[in-house]
Amino acid sequence: TVRAKVGQTVAWHVIGGDGNFHTFHIHGHRWKDAAGQYVDDPTLGPNETVTAAFTEDNPGRWLYHCHVFSHQDAGMAGWYLVEP
Repeated sequence: TVRAKVGQTVAWHVIGGDGNFHTFHIHGHRWKDAAGQYVDDPTLGPNETVTAAFTEDNPGRWLYHCHVFSHQDAGMAGWYLVEP
C-alpha cells in the first residue's frame, strides 16, 4: 500500500525491469508526461522507466496496476490510499 495526503507532491518512479511491456495505471489520476500531455496509462518497454509526478488532489482508496491482465493476475497491483 502506498499512502499520500491531499496537497502533497507525489512522484511514482515506475521501472519496467524485465523484458516485457507494461502499462502503468493509477485509478482516479492523470498527470503530464515529458511532452506536457495528460496521461493515465503509459506503456513501458523492456527496461524503460516512467515518472508519474503530480500534486495530489483526489482523496480515496485507489487501485494501481499493470493493464496487462496476466501481469495484474500475477500480483502486479496494489492500493494507493490518499487521505484528505
